[in-house]
Amino acid sequence: MVSKADKETVPGAIEELEELLDGAPYLRVSCLDGTGIDELRTEVLRMLGEVRVVLDAISADRNLRS
Repeated sequence: MVSKADKETVPGAIEELEELLDGAPYLRVSCLDGTGIDELRTEVLRMLGEVRVVLDAISADRNLRS
């Protein structure tokens, strides 16, 4: 996630970031102007859903062992 997306960047900074990330996705977010907030919310909810699946699987496994 890149915060302060409403601020100007140094020329070439975004390109350098993308090179460092080597194609990994990232979100540009600004609370000030709302940039990326909906996408961030969606991503957090998706990740929480994945955690829930893992926790449910662990719980089910423990119940089978009991």
